[in-house]
Amino acid sequence: MPLFALLFIGLFALPSLAHAGGIPFFGPIIPEAYSRCAASWGLLITVINNIISLLLTLAIVFVAPIMIAYAGFLFVVNPVNASGKEEAKKILTNTIVGIVIALAGWMIVDAIMAVLYNANTPVAGGAIGTWVDLIGSKGVPPCIPLKASLEQVPSKLPTVEVVPPTVGVVPPTGLVDASTAFSCKNPASCQVSAATKEKLDQMKNNLGASASEYQITETGVNTTVAHASGSNNLDMSCHGPCSPEQVKAAIAAWPGSVKYETNSQSDYNAMISAGVSAANILGPTWFTGTFSNGVCSTGAGHCITGSHMSLNP
Repeated sequence: MPLFALLFIGLFALPSLAHAGGIPFFGPIIPEAYSRCAASWGLLITVINNIISLLLTLAIVFVAPIMIAYAGFLFVVNPVNASGKEEAKKILTNTIVGIVIALAGWMIVDAIMAVLYNANTPVAGGAIGTWVDLIGSKGVPPCIPLKASLEQVPSKLPTVEVVPPTVGVVPPTGLVDASTAFSCKNPASCQVSAATKEKLDQMKNNLGASASEYQITETGVNTTVAHASGSNNLDMSCHGPCSPEQVKAAIAAWPGSVKYETNSQSDYNAMISAGVSAANILGPTWFTGTFSNGVCSTGAGHCITGSHMSLNP
């Protein structure tokens, strides 16, 4: 009879004691929000408490039911065996007493702290709170503050932007750098007259946000080949081949000065089909010459190295 009374009292007390101690607890032992920072004393206390809660949970949820079931099994298989029944009683008693003692420890500490600790002690912003809050580290920052140059939550490697050194180009007398209007494929081949620079600035304004799609590949000042139109000529690409829409936008942004040059018949046909005016295209019938050591040969024919736009202010 005393055994069953102890079992009844223990099972009656377990739910309230477990609730007071945060049981059941299955993790995480290290709170996810602070798993990547430098732990302070507050986080250390939290981890210790979580370990204790996990051990109590394992004892209540797994160990205790297994031991109680084993004791019941011994009772069933030893109905007349006195030693077997005594062993079953011993296992059952030890299991219940052990769980009750483990959980009662929390209540004992709680009762002592209720007498020794004043939860209404004033601090900045209110009262200090219950002693459980302090044991749970809520009164101590979980992470050690680090210098601003070190990130702690979330954990990321600091990004370092590497800016390559720029090579300054001193334009010839009377010329200005066109790279402030459009990007240049070669900074050494990006000088134009001041008047041409003003027109490029106007073209950039007319293009708006799409101006970044265009790139000056060569100017007549530092060209690698002879331009029939002289030093005012500009070659422009679209960081590669230009689409019909990009060609039409460039023509509209600088009317009367932009021509699309191509020595490909299929490219020429595609531009015409897309609505680019034939008056703004120089096609294969125009470029019949070939290059030899940077010089266009084959009679009076014109030469081209590849499809691009030609701007002639």
